[in-house]
Amino acid sequence: MESERLKNVASRTGGRVSRQATVRLKDAVEAFVPTSWVRAGNAMPAVVQGRSGYAGGAYYHFRRPPELHVDADPATSVHEYVHHLQYRVEGFHAAWRQFYRDRTRLPDGSQERAVGSKKYGSKYRVREDQWYDDYMGEVGEVELAARVFEILSHGLYRRQVIGERLIHDPELVSFAVGLLLRFGP
Repeated sequence: MESERLKNVASRTGGRVSRQATVRLKDAVEAFVPTSWVRAGNAMPAVVQGRSGYAGGAYYHFRRPPELHVDADPATSVHEYVHHLQYRVEGFHAAWRQFYRDRTRLPDGSQERAVGSKKYGSKYRVREDQWYDDYMGEVGEVELAARVFEILSHGLYRRQVIGERLIHDPELVSFAVGLLLRFGP
């Protein structure tokens, strides 16, 4: 049986870059994101804007319809699509929020203090936990899930990186894989 295809995601413009980005996003998401998650994400239309000559991406949840801006890296497509799931699929982000809060809670029950990121600058506020990358510890916790799935899917496309994460943070990898296997919208 053919898997549920990513629907309701279209190019924002008729431009070649955006059409290619839409195809790239669909291919990356369908290769990595569980079918039940794709089906739930299909409930809200989204548009893709290709970013030519720009490394990275963005997700604009407040726009109607939401917009996914992606570059040529398929792992970026997975990262931005996970943001779409965080904002559009009930219960998806709650587990990540709890994991983040548990990891950054001090013995007295308070949260670790927010500090400026060594990598991204002092204006970028992160919790001090031993995240593999400061980006994961952003105070709003919204980047944790997106960054983890970007990392897990990254090995599908360019290089094997999961082993590094297993050595550095087995608890995080275990949580993410468990969610992949068990979460159903």
